Amino acid sequence: MHCLNNIEFPRHGIGSLVECPHCKQETELYNNDIFLPELTDQSVARIKVRSSDDQTEYYVSLLDYTCTCPDFLGRRSEAPPRHVFRICKHILEALQPVYDKLSPIIRCIIADGRGVRPGEFRFDRNNNPVYIAKPNEQGWINLFAPKRAAAKTYYRFGYNVVKKYWAYGKKPLINETDILV
Repeated sequence: MHCLNNIEFPRHGIGSLVECPHCKQETELYNNDIFLPELTDQSVARIKVRSSDDQTEYYVSLLDYTCTCPDFLGRRSEAPPRHVFRICKHILEALQPVYDKLSPIIRCIIADGRGVRPGEFRFDRNNNPVYIAKPNEQGWINLFAPKRAAAKTYYRFGYNVVKKYWAYGKKPLINETDILV
């Protein structure tokens, strides 16, 4: 999705290309597994989280998935409400009490503890979400793919788009040309 707004559609529409009613760009429809749970408990409205250097305090709200840190205020705040791209490392820390409410793909993506790197969601042939992070400075991407058709858990794969090889020789059942972003 180009503008990151939500589009409602029936489940059988997953993977279809449509014109976005918001920005008019061609957009692929994806399922709700990439969205964070809607929380209403006021106890998660203001959570104090310390910075990694232990010098600064930031405040996170899990009601609208916001944070007062510069990373969130800069680029992550532009993602729509409840979208996984909103997760900075402080929101990630605050999510620990509701971890079991997250979809398996989101749990896998956030497992490294640094927040969500920009990228895109695609779908395997069973309509399970696959996440492909954009390349870092060295050309590495992370690809998160389901272990089983039921998508209960996910694998994390590394691929170097410059040198064209898989990290540790581990490769999903996917054509490399399908993952280049």
